[in-house]
Amino acid sequence: MTIWAVALGLLYSRPGGLRECVEHVAPGAWVRQIEGPERAYPYLHAYGERLRAGKPVPLLVDILSCADGCNLGPGTTGEAALDDIDATFNALKASRIAQRDGWLRKPASLLRYFEKSLRVEDFQRSYRSRAEEISRTEPGAAAIAQAFAAMRKQTPESRSINCTACGYQSCRRMAVAIARGLNHPGNCIYFTREEMKSEKAQIEQAHASLQQSNARIGNSVAEMTQALESLAGSNQAAVRDVEQVETNLGEVRAAALRLRDAVAAINQWLGKFDGAIEDILGVAGVTHVVSVNASLEAARAGESGKPFVPIVGAVRRLAEDSRAVAQAISLERKSVGARIDEIDGVSALLESSTALVEAAMQDLTAAATRIAAQSGEISEAARLLAESASEEESDGLG
Repeated sequence: MTIWAVALGLLYSRPGGLRECVEHVAPGAWVRQIEGPERAYPYLHAYGERLRAGKPVPLLVDILSCADGCNLGPGTTGEAALDDIDATFNALKASRIAQRDGWLRKPASLLRYFEKSLRVEDFQRSYRSRAEEISRTEPGAAAIAQAFAAMRKQTPESRSINCTACGYQSCRRMAVAIARGLNHPGNCIYFTREEMKSEKAQIEQAHASLQQSNARIGNSVAEMTQALESLAGSNQAAVRDVEQVETNLGEVRAAALRLRDAVAAINQWLGKFDGAIEDILGVAGVTHVVSVNASLEAARAGESGKPFVPIVGAVRRLAEDSRAVAQAISLERKSVGARIDEIDGVSALLESSTALVEAAMQDLTAAATRIAAQSGEISEAARLLAESASEEESDGLG
């Protein structure tokens, strides 16, 4: 039988699975098949009576706690049809038998080896009753109620399910065993189911909280994205304004340069004008000297010099008027020169100020470019954050 467990052990979980394995090795072996604790205990009692009476008994008793075997036990959904399960197992059984090799081709020789080397005593167990060590006094109602509470059985209906999966005939006997310290709630299917429900509720609550968090993240991301888009729009408008200001400043700077060139040309012309004034003053001086000399000569000539007196007077007045005009022009020239110097200073200040503003505008343009790039990076990070939150929510659902 052991050798076939390697190949056909998969059959153990269905009613009669152990019997099939035994019969495959030992055809005709008498194997009793019992399912369900309500039948197993009476049968074992009768089996013992037959042994003591010397009556024939089966070679092997195959007992399953569940009526339909493990495949439809409390650990399954119970949705599959029994015949569908058997059909699947029959196909697996045929496949395993066809694949046998090595020792599996000579089961008889292996069994003879086992008969010589294995001892029955190695598989026998003896048990000592500890019933006397357990108090025969039933625990009090409070202790039993506490045991029921530990099994999460709070209602009369839940305390009388009596599924016997724990090995006791009733939920109350299980509660008594727990109260006596002989068992624990983990062996109760109802407790396990309620624990799973509680864990499921906690998971659902955590998932709901995750959904709320993701919703808040989504709203924050949407607000952030909207703000960034608004910032990007404002930034672009600012860049355009800066570019326009730079264009205007360029024009102003060009005008300032033209003004300085014009001022330089005027100064050059005024320099020539100063020379002309000096020439006029020189001529006026010479003319004055000539008039003085002519006046002296006319006086010395007496009556013959009198006709020259009016001419000498006219020449003197011409010299004096020329000097006066030249001096007046020179004063005006100095005033105009002062104004030209002021214009030149303003032009130089405008040029330097324009250069500073242009540098500031270039820095502002660079800053706007960086802001646009960083806004794009932040938008991408926000998008990835939203996607990550959505994936975590999907994983939570999975």
